[in-house]
Amino acid sequence: MSLSIVLLFSKATAGVASSASLLSSVSRRFFPRLYPPMKLPRTTTTMGELFWGYFFVIIGSVSFFGFVFAVIASTFLLLSQNPLNQGLKNDRYYYCFLVPLTIPVITVAVYFHWLSMKLFKHA
Repeated sequence: MSLSIVLLFSKATAGVASSASLLSSVSRRFFPRLYPPMKLPRTTTTMGELFWGYFFVIIGSVSFFGFVFAVIASTFLLLSQNPLNQGLKNDRYYYCFLVPLTIPVITVAVYFHWLSMKLFKHA
């Protein structure tokens, strides 16, 4: 008998609960000082995560500045006896091959992006 009363009461108050939650979300929107946002727990970062983060940032920065030097700054250098510097300075074919080789690289990157999104969506 008591179970049927509880079920009847829960069905009767189902509409009230949804309107109360609607009223709560509306009041939070119009009165933000009365209802401050929920504070999320602070996440902790381990030393390993910090190491790998700094490692990748440093490797990326060194690679970027190295390639910028090889493409732009090496053309302004004086002639030297170093074969690497001499080769970078006298490179005439870099820009000839840059645009045609960018197309297959972009195609592969777009395919892997599509594949990763499919795997993420259906995982």
